[in-house]
Amino acid sequence: MTPVEREAREPRTVGEKVERDGIMAAMLACTEIAEALGRIPAGEWDYRFQSEPTWRICLNGGKSEHWQPPNAPKIPQFHVYIERSGWPLALFNAADGTFMFSAENDFMQAADKELRVLRGAIPPSPQEKIT
Repeated sequence: MTPVEREAREPRTVGEKVERDGIMAAMLACTEIAEALGRIPAGEWDYRFQSEPTWRICLNGGKSEHWQPPNAPKIPQFHVYIERSGWPLALFNAADGTFMFSAENDFMQAADKELRVLRGAIPPSPQEKIT
């Protein structure tokens, strides 16, 4: 396979990965956000997107068997919980899980945008200022 053929087969954004890889791509997006925030190893963290503050990720990286962030359900070890505008949308780990209302693509687009904000490529949302 030539480099051009290989590049044509590879997804160009996080959002394109979800069509091919589903839950694994969402887990990868969460890991990339944690890495961009300097939160690796992840431990337990609760994060609202700077680009779109309606998105929230809560991740239990394994520090405790069940972790309960404020105003969220208990999250099992090695799982991610995602909500938007206060509504639960996903609970998954690297191998299995569920997105409600087929929200994977919406999440992946928001995660891609958030990564660009965290890497300095675009400014954060005007509603949410970084302090």
